[in-house]
Amino acid sequence: MIADGKVARIEVSNRNVLTISGARIGMLEDEILKLYTNRVKVTQHPYDPSGHYLTIYPHAPRRLVFATDGRVVTDFVAGKAPEVDFVEGCL
Repeated sequence: MIADGKVARIEVSNRNVLTISGARIGMLEDEILKLYTNRVKVTQHPYDPSGHYLTIYPHAPRRLVFATDGRVVTDFVAGKAPEVDFVEGCL
């Protein structure tokens, strides 16, 4: 996603793409929680009653948000607020 002529958000759906810490699609929620110890905020997934959003706040206003089905990571986004928090993605 581009905002004000700059990259504001990147959506990842390919399980071969890893974060700098080694997180990827297909990892268990517990693995993400261990990888990013004390830096994860867990919230309810807006469309999947079993799922969660695991949000990491490395440096404000940047965020990394992993979506899960309640067990494994299904996709993730990286970017800056507020764009990284848009549930619907690009508007």
